Amino acid sequence: MALTIDTFEDLVRIVETHPEWRRRLKRALFDFDIEASTRALEKAVAELVSVQARVWPAIERLLAEQSKQSADIAVLKTDVAVLKTDVAVLKTDVAVLKTDVAETKQRVTRMGRDVADLKGKSYEHDYLLKAKAIFGRFIRRGRDRTDDMADLMHDAVAAGQISEKELTQVLAADLLWGGKTRQDDKEVVLVLEASWRAEVTDVERAQQRAATLRRIGVYAVAVVAGSEWDEQALSLANSLAVVTAANGTVDGDSWRKAAQMEM
Repeated sequence: MALTIDTFEDLVRIVETHPEWRRRLKRALFDFDIEASTRALEKAVAELVSVQARVWPAIERLLAEQSKQSADIAVLKTDVAVLKTDVAVLKTDVAVLKTDVAETKQRVTRMGRDVADLKGKSYEHDYLLKAKAIFGRFIRRGRDRTDDMADLMHDAVAAGQISEKELTQVLAADLLWGGKTRQDDKEVVLVLEASWRAEVTDVERAQQRAATLRRIGVYAVAVVAGSEWDEQALSLANSLAVVTAANGTVDGDSWRKAAQMEM
């Protein structure tokens, strides 16, 4: 029987009614074994699933570790921020501490000067109160000669013998004490500089002020008293024939050396 194929539907009908033709047509149309390919594909998929089953836990662990690392990094960033804040606060505290230390040093320095001034004032006051006893070994009828010397120096300024500055300097002496010397009954005025620690400047001031009085005819002797003595000051006092005293006691040798000096 002849088969007539006019349309695609005729071809489909003929193939469906002849199974052997259908198998042959498949082989003709496809040059590979579909069933074998399907089995190979199923095997590859199974292997892929197996690989996924093995790999996925590792991926999950990696993701978990990454998440933990991210959390740790976030904590670390927070800690660093806190540390920066603490460092800034510490720097501020150190700056404040340095300022406090500097202020404390200044206060201690001022306190030291104040204590030195108080000790010096106290030492001066002792010589003022005890002048009769301290200088009584060498001077009789001793008394404060400040007013007398002020009158003489004002006349000397008017006469052009000394300057106003020299007058002021002499009157700034810690004590102007005078009387008659026991050795030769000669009128003498002591120009005293008293400091807790006697230094070169004390010796120089006493000597300069006594020299000003000697220029206007006063027999003046420079005296420096100190509870403690700077070695250079003691050496200078000896070379200038300045009388030295310590703790209320006049050095006899220095007095005799000064007395031998001409006015």
